[in-house]
Amino acid sequence: MKSTTAAFIVAIMLTLMGAVARADLLLTAAPLFDKKTSEALYQPLAEAMSEVLEQKVIYEHPDDWLQYAKVMRTGRYDLIFDQAHFAAWRLMPQNIFHETVARLPGENRYLVLTKAEDPAFGISDLLSREICALPSPSLSTMVVLSQFNNPVRQPVMVEAQGRFEDVFKKFKRGECEAAVVSQRYYEEEIVSTEDQELTKVLYTSNPIPNLVLTITKKHPSYVRQDLITALTDELSPKGSDKIFETFTNGEASRYIEVESGELDPLKNMLQGVLWGW
Repeated sequence: MKSTTAAFIVAIMLTLMGAVARADLLLTAAPLFDKKTSEALYQPLAEAMSEVLEQKVIYEHPDDWLQYAKVMRTGRYDLIFDQAHFAAWRLMPQNIFHETVARLPGENRYLVLTKAEDPAFGISDLLSREICALPSPSLSTMVVLSQFNNPVRQPVMVEAQGRFEDVFKKFKRGECEAAVVSQRYYEEEIVSTEDQELTKVLYTSNPIPNLVLTITKKHPSYVRQDLITALTDELSPKGSDKIFETFTNGEASRYIEVESGELDPLKNMLQGVLWGW
């Protein structure tokens, strides 16, 4: 009898432990950096959100872009902090039913560079030519690919693992005929150097909203609202100092809400452009 009672108690405890585990919220972010750097950025945010919600938020780092894109589309993550084209895709009702929480202030632009003597006049002249870029489906790469309507008639993307610095190094070594970099990288690292004289800007993208945080709709609406309040109403919300420094040059001290329709122009940047989306 005692053994039966003990087994029953253990079963109840395991059930309760499972319920607690399922209650944890899983946060991820695009793999823009290595695991150590990413954890330094996003773990404090996860801890701050845990305090706000009185519910554990766990940060999970994706190994690479391929894994990130694959797992993100399964609906595994409760909270996702990434580039605006991913957020726009998740908001589409046929996808994984997320809604926005907030975004970082500011916009990003991306440039396509070629050698100064390159005869190309516009981005369409790069069809079937090699372009150094971050791995797809990163935003900078998709900005370029979305300029080509036919997914079988596109430039050849030469992937550079790492950051825009690595993209530009490949370009300088002659491993491709063009390179995709952020306007921020261009202005901070190329302008006023000899590299500026050796390159020309072939294409400049429209401004694109900064990183966006979304949440799955499977949680009660007050969870989203509590996060919106904590992130947008408070000056210097906890856990975000390094995020502001990294993605806004330290110019921001709070998040802002995403305006209605703000991400609509990006909805089709993945579907119909990249195979598998």
